[in-house]
Amino acid sequence: MSLPSATWKLRSLAEATPAGHPIYQRLVEPIEPGNPVTSCVAGLVWSLVETGGEAGLALTLQEGVFDSRLPGTIHGAETRWLAEHITSWNMFDASLALGAVNAWFNRKDRVEELLGRPVVGERGIALFERLAERFAGGSVGVVGHFPHLEPLSDLCTLTILERHPSGGDLPDQACEYLLPRQDCVCITGSTVSNKTLPRLLELSRDAFVVLIGPSVPLTTMWFDYGVDLIAGTVVLDPAVALGAVQQGGRRSLFGDSLAMVELEAADFEGS
Repeated sequence: MSLPSATWKLRSLAEATPAGHPIYQRLVEPIEPGNPVTSCVAGLVWSLVETGGEAGLALTLQEGVFDSRLPGTIHGAETRWLAEHITSWNMFDASLALGAVNAWFNRKDRVEELLGRPVVGERGIALFERLAERFAGGSVGVVGHFPHLEPLSDLCTLTILERHPSGGDLPDQACEYLLPRQDCVCITGSTVSNKTLPRLLELSRDAFVVLIGPSVPLTTMWFDYGVDLIAGTVVLDPAVALGAVQQGGRRSLFGDSLAMVELEAADFEGS
């Protein structure tokens, strides 16, 4: 049996790229050319990209870090150019790209225009409590092991799916079997950069879907793909957020430098 030719491999890789998926096209297309990246820090937990005094966060994905050709080329490069790497199969590159995407979409002025009110430093820790009350007695699947899930486990049948499972978590491959049977599905924003989100949304189309976490781009385009509630982050103080990122920051280190913002599809119907 002959081995696949190099040409076949290249063709297969091209066919596998998510660049043509409308989600990824719509995340990059609005970003205007000409805005340079002024700072990019890839922390152990979070990455931060700053442009024009605004900053975006994304979970740092470690896969591909030693193969990446981005380090040394980012500062001064166009934000849109960095954002275009969101389609890369190098996960480290894609997470930096998502930071650039969020530096565009999660700007304070843009989010305030969506909300119709000022963005303030609210922590938003009650979200899981409200979801637990809303779906009490029902089934809730969570993609990503978030903190503060106790209200869901107390009032609902909770299943956690994780790429690196621990304790009672299920491996994320279980999503194919589990998500179509859930009343509510909460999905971490890092699934945008690791390319699993489009399939997760297909599997969750009969559920109430929440896209949640600092990696989530705050844009109403998600409502076109079956997301019912978006919970993301606006960086209010890039300098403080940068310090937290540099120290391998957990949520407590960011203090009031972040604002948690929620957008619900029902509030935008007919707009």
